[in-house]
Amino acid sequence: MGWAFKKIILLLITLLALSACGAEDTPIIVTEIPTNTPSQQAPPAATFTIAPTVAAVAFNTMTLVPTVERRRDVTATSGPSPTSPLRPTFTPAPATLTATSLPTLAGIEIEYFANETTGALAPGANVTLFWRVTGAERVSIYRLDAEGERTKEWRVDNEGRITVATESTDVDEAKFELVASNADGVANSEVSVPLAAANCPQLWFFSPAPATCPNGPGEPTFQVEQRFERGFMIWLDNTREIVIVYSDDQQPRWLRVPDAFTEGQPERDDSIQPPPDLFQPIRGFGLIWRENPRTRDRLGWATEPELGYDGIVQTTGLTDNDRVIYLRTRDGGILELSENGGAWQILPYQPPVAVPPTLPPPTATP
Repeated sequence: MGWAFKKIILLLITLLALSACGAEDTPIIVTEIPTNTPSQQAPPAATFTIAPTVAAVAFNTMTLVPTVERRRDVTATSGPSPTSPLRPTFTPAPATLTATSLPTLAGIEIEYFANETTGALAPGANVTLFWRVTGAERVSIYRLDAEGERTKEWRVDNEGRITVATESTDVDEAKFELVASNADGVANSEVSVPLAAANCPQLWFFSPAPATCPNGPGEPTFQVEQRFERGFMIWLDNTREIVIVYSDDQQPRWLRVPDAFTEGQPERDDSIQPPPDLFQPIRGFGLIWRENPRTRDRLGWATEPELGYDGIVQTTGLTDNDRVIYLRTRDGGILELSENGGAWQILPYQPPVAVPPTLPPPTATP
């Protein structure tokens, strides 16, 4: 029997002995180690592995990303900041400005955005804007056209003032918009600058002039005015109309009605006796007062007789919704009737300033 056969028999006996000792749960690796001889190369050894079964387990992978907090209060110190040509030394807004704080949006607060103008400017004139914003990373001011579209931009700081020009073609008002933004959102605010009428074909008969052009020249007319306990009436000769103005808060605040009185009608109702020191209105005023209980109740009794004077009327606007009527009152004030009966006020009268003619320079006498 050869040596190789004896070796195989010895290995089988060893396996039977281990199986009898209960070692079946232990992985067994059996390797035949080749013996190299100069004359023979042994074939590759066979490897046997017995291992317990392992069930596959799946795991969910979660990656934690650290939270980065944005610091807006850190000032860079790497070098000097460039100076903006639109960064003058900040001057607080004049005391006449009423600064209204706007709601905070995305950490942005527009504390105020206003202009220093207290009256109307001529189109093309300069206007100074004031603003203050907190929480913004970028602030711009835009000029808006008549349709509200942005036409020009100025990049500015979070607070300051800037003087810009209105457009010579602007009508009634010039509008500007402030836009403040950061990584979280945008906030904006608008300011409107009233403009006086310029290059109008007709002049207003009083000053300061309204912001719009009149529809035509002032029309002189004879007027009659009578005051009541709670309002007054004005009769206009040019249109044969009566303007009724109420001093209470009911609507309408004023009315314009035709004068229905004709010559030959009774001027008053003698059966109606006013209280002491009060008067019953007569003629056209009296006819309206007697035939309209609501008008009579709102106005009350007349406090004085009628008074006639030379007046003047001028209007602006093309429809009832935007038409404004200006009348001269008997004491020189200007009665402004606007919003189709919705509002009225008395303006102080100031005669227009006459522009002196330009005289040629004097000629030297030899």
